[in-house]
Amino acid sequence: MSTAANRTASQGESRRSFLKKTATLAAAAATPTLLKTPVYGQNQAPSANVAGANSRIVIGVIGAGKQGTTHLKMFKPETATHNIAVGAVCDLYQKHLNGAREFIGLTEKDAYRDHRRLLERKDIDAVLIATVDNWHGQCSLDALDAGKHVYCEKPMTRYAGEGWAVYDKVKATKKVYQCGSQYTADPMIHKVAQWVKDGKLGPLVWAQGS
Repeated sequence: MSTAANRTASQGESRRSFLKKTATLAAAAATPTLLKTPVYGQNQAPSANVAGANSRIVIGVIGAGKQGTTHLKMFKPETATHNIAVGAVCDLYQKHLNGAREFIGLTEKDAYRDHRRLLERKDIDAVLIATVDNWHGQCSLDALDAGKHVYCEKPMTRYAGEGWAVYDKVKATKKVYQCGSQYTADPMIHKVAQWVKDGKLGPLVWAQGS
C-alpha cells in the first residue's frame, strides 16, 4: 500500500488524497492534534511539504506477543521510509505489553490492556491484529466498527460464521481489510499451482512446502 501511495503521489496527487480516494490506511483528514501525537517515527518522517505529518499513517498494534513483536521489528526501521508511526500497543499480558511499549518508545498511556480503549483513539488510522486466534474475529469487527483499516494475522477467524461476519462488516464499513496469508500472494506459489494445472508434475500424490 505504501508503494502504491508513493507512486501515485509522484504523479502529482498528494498521498493523503490518494489514501482518502482509495480507502486505504487513512480514515480521516489529519488534524492539528495528529501533529502533536507522541508516536515513534514522528521526528524521522519526511518533511510535511512532501509526505509529512498530514499524510502519516498511524498504526495501533493489538497483540504484542511473538508475532506482534515481529511486526514491530519490521515497522521500526521503516517509519521514515514509508511515513508511518506506531501510536499505541495492546496486550493482555503485561510483560509483552511493557516490552512492546519500551521497544517502540511509547509512553504508558499509549499501552492498553483492552483493545477497545485503543480503538477509541482518533489518531489511529489502522490496526494490526496479532492476538491469539480466538480473538481475531472480535477484534476485527471492533476495529472496523471504530473506523480503522485492518491487517489481521491468519487465521482471519476460527469459524466460518465469524468469517462471514467480518466479510459483511468490511463491505458495510468500506474499510481496507487484509488477512496475513502472505503465501497466497507469492508468485512462487502461483507458479507451482500453474505447473500442477498444466500437468507438468504428473499426478500429484504428495507435497511439502517450507
